Amino acid sequence: GKAGQTLAGAVEIQVTAISGTQSGQGIPGIGVAVTTGLDPLTGPTASCASPSSLTGSNGHGICDVLLGSVQGTAPLKVRIGGGQREFSVLLTVTPGPPGEVTILAGDQQSGGPGATLPVSLQAEIGDGFGHTLAGVPVTWTPVVAGTVTITNANTVSDSNGKVSATAKLGTAPGQVQVRLQAGSAQAVFTLFVNVPVSSLTKVSGDNQTALVSTAFPQPLVVQV
Repeated sequence: GKAGQTLAGAVEIQVTAISGTQSGQGIPGIGVAVTTGLDPLTGPTASCASPSSLTGSNGHGICDVLLGSVQGTAPLKVRIGGGQREFSVLLTVTPGPPGEVTILAGDQQSGGPGATLPVSLQAEIGDGFGHTLAGVPVTWTPVVAGTVTITNANTVSDSNGKVSATAKLGTAPGQVQVRLQAGSAQAVFTLFVNVPVSSLTKVSGDNQTALVSTAFPQPLVVQV
């Protein structure tokens, strides 16, 4: 299963008496647990999602297996009745679904109207457990349509989980944003369109006089 995933009903046991007056009948209240015995920070691990998984009145018990965050393969021990009975299965933990989009470069750039920004928008796709994810479909979308054009965009993460795109600014001045989405995870690049000032024209307020520490009677007004 995938890192962080809960595998419903992955382990089922049936505990039955084999002798005495209860022979053939289920035994309730017998615990079931799973473990790889590995450090969850360095190796693949799993546990029962419920800390007290017990057989019911008919002797039937279920362990919904919660997978750890580290990918890999290891033997998984299934312990019944506190270890009175034990058997092993092979556990394989693969990277989880997209859970994190990390911006690497290209954020907070600025340029003139219609300019193509010099640094591409770059990000990394991960599963939220520290694993980069290759082959994940992504979408690039202007938060406000028409404010920026996206070209040369990767639509699938590469072998290192990375994606990139080129941004060409629109003509309206101010802040523009680009949303990058992978599954339910997303990140937003913020960019800026700067309009250069070509001239200033005096409108009013010129040639006034005033006493020291007093306000001029008219505001100073210019037209850009």
